[in-house]
Amino acid sequence: MKYIPRNKYYQMIRETGRIPDKEEYDIADLDLSVYPLNEDTKRIANVNFMEETEDRNGNYMLSGHWMSDLSYQFAKKCKFDLVQVNGYSSYAYSDEQMAVFTYCEGDIYLTLFTDKAKYKAEKEGTIKFYEEVY
Repeated sequence: MKYIPRNKYYQMIRETGRIPDKEEYDIADLDLSVYPLNEDTKRIANVNFMEETEDRNGNYMLSGHWMSDLSYQFAKKCKFDLVQVNGYSSYAYSDEQMAVFTYCEGDIYLTLFTDKAKYKAEKEGTIKFYEEVY
């Protein structure tokens, strides 16, 4: 079995269109140790988010895909405050964990922070966006 970083694994799937056998690769766990996340959030993020990237402001962000109803379960289990905007978009945040979650038409993003001011700015920007656009 080959050990492979998460981004490289999913890039390989996108490029080849083939999902490897589970015995073929061991995907590296996310290193979320610097973020003040609870254990449920760390576990769910590690299992459900497919890509590590940065948002438009250079903040660490995870992305993935799931159905809308899973947003409710995620928010409840991970202790996020969820706002359902409409049938195909929602956002959630956790002041304690300094994390902002967004869902839109199957795409999920979890932006994580270690800096309280950056977290607060992202949270306020997310709320403002959904209030103005939707």
